[in-house]
Order: sequence, then structure tokens, then C-alpha cells
Amino acid sequence: MNSYYELVKFEYRKILRKRSTIITLLLTVFLTAFSCVGPLMGNYYIKGEVLESNYDAMKKDREYIRGLSGREINSDILSETIEAYSHIIPTDGKYTDTDEYQQYARPYSEIYYMIRKAYNINDLEEMSSLTKENLNDFYTTRQSMVEKNIEDTTMSSTEKANSVNMSREVKTPFIYSYSGGYTRFFSQMYITAILICFICSVCIAPLFAGEYTDRMDSLILSSKYGKNKIIYTKLFTGISFSILLSIVLAVVSYIMVMTFYGCESGNSPIQFLLPLSIRPFTMRQVAMMYFVIILFGNILSTSLTMMLSAK
Repeated sequence: MNSYYELVKFEYRKILRKRSTIITLLLTVFLTAFSCVGPLMGNYYIKGEVLESNYDAMKKDREYIRGLSGREINSDILSETIEAYSHIIPTDGKYTDTDEYQQYARPYSEIYYMIRKAYNINDLEEMSSLTKENLNDFYTTRQSMVEKNIEDTTMSSTEKANSVNMSREVKTPFIYSYSGGYTRFFSQMYITAILICFICSVCIAPLFAGEYTDRMDSLILSSKYGKNKIIYTKLFTGISFSILLSIVLAVVSYIMVMTFYGCESGNSPIQFLLPLSIRPFTMRQVAMMYFVIILFGNILSTSLTMMLSAK
């Protein structure tokens, strides 16, 4: 067993002894961190004039939402949302560019999105037609829309029944809270996944191909353990390297995003982001699922890289 670990250490040294590999890994960490805060750079323009920086816009939206956090999503806050949006005068352009939106409606933009999805409305005029009775039935209406979407799929009757049962496990009423940190983290993980896959492919490819390049393949394959232990060692090294890199970059992404955007609402339902989702998951659970999916995808990519490298 000790000899096996010595072989693993040797393979890791072969990967990390190259200055180009170290520089690439450090550059990857920097790019990951930079991509987390990249969306906060630049400005938001209205009619060619700067309204605010993207960073100030994020802070303002965050404070708006935190001001409403802790409130139950019920007819009261839904009525406030409709009242706020009623101040917007119809325009040919984007209503978000109007002073009325910025002054009255902007704090309620996420709740407006939930109303649109639950009641299947597309514009402000339709929303203004909602009555108090409609708003009192928010969760019933939302569940009906969820079940309608399930019925419209091509799933079998058993799958549809299971999906409906799952959707009814979603805990209501929702308690509103700020979830911008997790929302940004979900988007960031797409970039992180690409970086992980690319760097692993670059660093892992020489594990097998390097032996052919250095003309060591004949010597290794003719040795006592050349066709078993050494091969298993290389496979273990490649997969463990990809796992470690995935963990490091995911942690960097999480820390950077939560530091700048805010880390609350880990226990909030995913329905704040996807109002018609049938999954009774929290933001934190979905974040963990993102990581696990990316991890296994990267392991698959690494395995294919090593297989092609060996061939």
C-alpha cells in the first residue's frame, strides 16, 4: 500500500513540477474569482445616460429586498406589488427605464415575477385586473398552474402523478427573503464548470500521453506492475486531481459570490427563483446539487481525456 501511495505522489509531482501547470492553476483561480465579480463592473444606462453602476444597482436591489424580508407572500404584499406597478405609465420602451418604476415598483420586482408566473400574465394591464379574491388564492392558483404544466408534458401517467405529488410537498406559505447570492452562484457555476473541465483536460492529458512522448511506454508496460498498478495509479491520480480542483474552484466561487452579493436565504425555497418548480428544495440544497452534477461531469470528462490520452 505504501508503494502505491508513493506512486500517486510521484504522479502528482509530475503534474505539478511544471511551472506552466502552476501558472495555469493560479490563473484559473484568478479567473474564477474575477468572473464572480465581473457582472458588478460597468454601469446601467437609461437613454444614454448613466443611472448607476452595476455594483450600486446590486446593493440597492439587495437593500430593497432585505426591507421586505421576513414577510409572508400573501395577499397583502401581492396587493402592494400591484399598487406599486400601477404607477407605471404605459410606454413604448422598457418600463424599467421609467422614473415610476425606479421610485415605486423596483423593490417589488421579484414578487412581480412570481405573480406573472403563478397567474400566467404577460403585461401590466393584465396584472392590474387581478382582484383581492384572486390574490387570496395565490397558492391554489400557483399549484393549478404547476399541475397544468405537468399535464402538458409527454410524461407517462405514472410520472405525471408522481410529479404532482412531489409538487404538493412544497412548503407554503413562502417567507420572502433576499436570495441574490445563491441566484448569482447558480449562474457562476456554469463558468466554473467550463474552467474546471478545460484545466483538468490540459493537466491530465500528459498522464498517459507523456509516457509515449518520453518513450517510456515500453519500459513501463514491460515492468512487473506496468499493466495494473501503474495504470490504476494514473487513473486514481487523474480522478482525484479533478475532484480536488472541482472542490477548490467551487469553494472560491461560493466565497467570492457570497462575500459580494450576500449569503442569506440558504433555507429559502427554490421557488423564489423558479416559481413553478415542483421540487421541494432549498437554495442551499440546489447549490449542492449543482456542485455534485459538475463534479461527476468533470470526472467523466477527465476519464475520457485519460482514455484518449492512453490511446
